[in-house]
Amino acid sequence: MDMHRPNSRQLEAFRAVLMAGGMSAGARLLNITQPAASRLIRDLEAGLELTLFERRNGRLVVTQEGRGLQGVVERHVATLAEVLETARGLRASRLGQLRIAAGASLSLEMLPALLAALLRDYPRDSVRIATATARDVAGLVARGEADIGFAADVSADAAANPGVEVEHLPGPEAVCALPPGHRLARRRRIALAELHDEMFVSFGGDGVFPIRIATALQAAGVVPRIRMVASNAAMAARAVAQGIGLAILDPFTGDMLATQRLTVRPIEPPLPYDLALFRPLGGSTSPLAEAFATLVTAAVTQRAGGQPGTAASHAESRCP
Repeated sequence: MDMHRPNSRQLEAFRAVLMAGGMSAGARLLNITQPAASRLIRDLEAGLELTLFERRNGRLVVTQEGRGLQGVVERHVATLAEVLETARGLRASRLGQLRIAAGASLSLEMLPALLAALLRDYPRDSVRIATATARDVAGLVARGEADIGFAADVSADAAANPGVEVEHLPGPEAVCALPPGHRLARRRRIALAELHDEMFVSFGGDGVFPIRIATALQAAGVVPRIRMVASNAAMAARAVAQGIGLAILDPFTGDMLATQRLTVRPIEPPLPYDLALFRPLGGSTSPLAEAFATLVTAAVTQRAGGQPGTAASHAESRCP
């Protein structure tokens, strides 16, 4: 006897019962009745010719066969959700919504002001932001899940960004973040050589900027004392504010978190935080997307030129 192909509703019911730990709780997750959930599970078991759950001491327990199916079902439900989300985004784009994929620090610090200006010029349109790493931003644009991307420049090599056209933008300088009262806070600029043997907070992730920081330190012959490895730049900045050590940050995180408890200074030699716009390869972009790109390019060029509003000018203006 051939197995019957399960439908998505049956798989969603299986996942809900697993997540909730019972038939009634799983039914509530799906907003259906308990008998309806039971029927979906029975039909799934019959179609697959497997026993997925059994009763033990009055409790519903997943079987070994059910556990073996769990990972595949999770991936199926996630894929279906991604299909629905992509379709929703495409409909929204058709109705005048711009889908932007952007790096995390840019989304928090730079984009809100740019989007406010954009939406003033396009009062009937809207934007949707997806925050991701630089590599993932390029991928979202390449797969058509975003109309345009804005993030750290992953690579000057076009082969590193398949499916997208990359517009390289002049990068503003990275900054050194210092804890309260640090002796280097009186400097207008901090030489990388001065970081040798200093308490230091580094950060990881799959972005390219942590690699560029490590390369710059190595080229300068600098070996700081790593006290903490954070998962991202924002966490590293907060560790600096607690006095754990210094950190080199992108200028946007530096601007966002610079307070009386955290001082930022430009570094010498300068370490540009290169940025890029990502567009679909060979595709056309909407007037709304191009208006956004124009605003981004102007703002980044202004910051890279050291005009008011840059991390460097903020840092120097607070120095004696």
